[in-house]
Amino acid sequence: MIKITKNRYRKSNSNLETKDFSKQTRQKVYKYHQSLPEYERTALESLDQLARHLQVDKLWVKNEAGRFNLNAFKGLGASYALVRYFAEQLDLNLEDMSFEELHHEINKAKKVTLATATDGNHGKSLAWAARLFGQDAVVYMPKGAAPERLEAIRSQGARAEMTDVNYDETVNLIAEEAKEKGWVVIQDTAWEGYEEIPLWIMQGYSTIVSELRNQLSEELDTVTHVILQAGVGSFAASMLTSLKSELQDSDIQFIIVESDQADPFFQSVQRNDGKAVSVEGDLATIMAGLACGKASSIAWDMLKETVDFFASCPDEVSARGMRVLGNPLAGDSAIIAGESGAVPAGFLYEVMQNPHYVDLKTSLSLGKHARVLVVNTEGDTDPENYRHIVWN
Repeated sequence: MIKITKNRYRKSNSNLETKDFSKQTRQKVYKYHQSLPEYERTALESLDQLARHLQVDKLWVKNEAGRFNLNAFKGLGASYALVRYFAEQLDLNLEDMSFEELHHEINKAKKVTLATATDGNHGKSLAWAARLFGQDAVVYMPKGAAPERLEAIRSQGARAEMTDVNYDETVNLIAEEAKEKGWVVIQDTAWEGYEEIPLWIMQGYSTIVSELRNQLSEELDTVTHVILQAGVGSFAASMLTSLKSELQDSDIQFIIVESDQADPFFQSVQRNDGKAVSVEGDLATIMAGLACGKASSIAWDMLKETVDFFASCPDEVSARGMRVLGNPLAGDSAIIAGESGAVPAGFLYEVMQNPHYVDLKTSLSLGKHARVLVVNTEGDTDPENYRHIVWN
């Protein structure tokens, strides 16, 4: 069963600082991404038949599976953080430089080793960005990660290894080794004393909202619900803050969905002290990209004041989303959504179709006037498991 809680910390007039995701900042990020040789805007699908079936007005799916041929959205953050790091080190002005000029300046500088921990997508994206700019990358993965994802990272030229600990412990492991060996950590989660690079990664994700404005135009202002998945929370916080900056006075309802095996936001928001808690253990879920037991410090500060509801979802919700998106009603496009990418659509489907959630549907104002936006953050990054879930 889905567990859901209303956010007790939400502020109706939140003083959330949005300058890091202002329109001017997002335009700079967007311009940089457009300069990359493999840039292409990802598809936005309007699933009109599914919306009619679920009895909502609109359902849009931003499909990030095509991003930079990486099968996931993470390349946006990794590539932007990489150039921001070198811009700081080499005193470069990103706004005035083409990709070719950046590439030249970064390549003639002393080569560095970029390091990260990952369940798959971020590590592959960092390896790709490092190769793009002639740098080395070392990637550690937690125990239980799919061998296909490990090989995908190696195919981008990085040294990648599997550890025998969970994701959060793997993050600690790579940070300690990087300190010893002089590697530069490009991690997509923040903790005390390590916040600048994770913020750059989050800013990189804002290109999704820039594209949405171009694709939806004025219809973006009519969105009533945004359902976002959270692992460490960096993606969700970036999307939410960017949308709030873009839409200003819009009264969108934001819903965060997590795996019930790794739900630090859901658990944290139920505390009375406003502090984030960590989920311990193996974090065993098919939603590998969301198998994170500790919230990013930046993301927690952003989300706890602005999200309306936090939901904790069993694996079957993600599996349902994968099947529904991959096997569309006549007239809708088929979307190959991986385990972490499909959970928002699966959540919407369950709430609208399962009679157990009638009251929840009312509480969330999910009815015939709802205009819902979700993001498919990954394709079939583990093809064998994708087929197992969807076919079997």
